[in-house]
Amino acid sequence: MTVDQFYDLGVALGFTMHQLDVIEYRRFHDSEQTIYDMLMTWRERQPSGQAAKETLLSLMESLDSPAEEMAISDIGLTGEIPDRTLLALARQIRPKKFYEIGGKLGFNTSELQHIEHRTLYNRKDANIQLLSRWIASQTSGPKAKQTLKLVWDSVQDASKAEKTKDGRSATGHFGAHGGKLSTKSHGFTLHIPPGALEEDETISLRVLTEIPNGLTLKEDELLVSHGFQCYPSGLCFKKPAKLIIPHCALVTAPNKVQTVLYSWNQSGTPKRLQHSPDITCSVQERWLEISISHFSGGYFAIYWDWLFLKGILLSCMSFLPRVVPSNRLPILEVRFAKKPHGQKWNDVHVLNDPHLQPVKTDDDEVLFHRSKLSVTCQPVSGKSPETQV
Repeated sequence: MTVDQFYDLGVALGFTMHQLDVIEYRRFHDSEQTIYDMLMTWRERQPSGQAAKETLLSLMESLDSPAEEMAISDIGLTGEIPDRTLLALARQIRPKKFYEIGGKLGFNTSELQHIEHRTLYNRKDANIQLLSRWIASQTSGPKAKQTLKLVWDSVQDASKAEKTKDGRSATGHFGAHGGKLSTKSHGFTLHIPPGALEEDETISLRVLTEIPNGLTLKEDELLVSHGFQCYPSGLCFKKPAKLIIPHCALVTAPNKVQTVLYSWNQSGTPKRLQHSPDITCSVQERWLEISISHFSGGYFAIYWDWLFLKGILLSCMSFLPRVVPSNRLPILEVRFAKKPHGQKWNDVHVLNDPHLQPVKTDDDEVLFHRSKLSVTCQPVSGKSPETQV
């Protein structure tokens, strides 16, 4: 269970964020014992065992549902700020904004560093602790809500700035002569042929790096590339445009590998499209070649067929904290990520924590077959390290 899920479930069971903080800190981040303590405390309050079981099962199922979007307008002018609202805000605080937002909430640098140390530099946990301490210190509801609105605006501005600077988006103006649009990262390229547009258009291309919660593949399907979104949605071409997306598959017969598109309608419901007249995909040795006559977006999955697919390419990269207190052992993070052909390690490993640094300058590439991946840590000294996967 993740930090987010622990707090979501706890709040849904009737605990306050402060009570959950106490439970978590008492067990010093022993996640299994922390969850056990929370559930036992809750169970003791319940009059009926069967009713408690049904309630818990229902709440556990809801943890896998997509999180609802929060708008600052959802917060009323009267009453207290709900813990659910604080949790939603905590998820959206970017790592680089932690100290800035903490300062706006009235914390000094020493207090913010203490929060980081206490949460073992777990960014999600630190954000929750930050807002939990802040709300506990507030005596005026209207003033707290005004402060929260300022923080929310700061988070939103940071999110918008990141979208324009992270290299995952590209925008261009095109006319009758067509042209090419490429993202700075991830190697996406959109080719618009001459005569494809009836009039001048401003066109945008965005790389989708986070897999939506509602996307469920079939057993023999595999994602080997990032998703895509083209704007303006619904734009039609007189001649099909061509989108190039690098993939991480090692294929022996590219022309025989089949694909399926997972797209979304306006209501946000995922739709599985095996054949579409508006968008087709052919697998090449190092990339997907997508023919588009009508703008949309989604994720292409391939069918895992041993006759034509040897495996996928993974990037292995290790990270260590930049600063480690003298009384604490450093934690080595070893990360694996799918690595499309031609990409660099920092295109596939999102280093969203400024307190971590890569152990070396480049990654190790691993060929993953359709089986379990075993990771072994071999220490230089005779002492065996503690490992957690």
